[in-house]
Amino acid sequence: MADEAKTTKKSKIKVCVKTQKNMKRLTWYYRDGHYFQNKRIYREWKKEKAAAAAESKTSETAPVS
Repeated sequence: MADEAKTTKKSKIKVCVKTQKNMKRLTWYYRDGHYFQNKRIYREWKKEKAAAAAESKTSETAPVS
């Protein structure tokens, strides 16, 4: 009977969103729905994301000659 009652465990986070490295540490930095290895990597990811959004926004509004 005990075999039938299985507990569900949350799976461990495997890789960092930005660096794609394995998460070996017990502590993770969770922001914006993603896991990161540390705060510095999160800041770099956020800057890259903002730059890409700004670039796509300017390319959409630029007049076509």
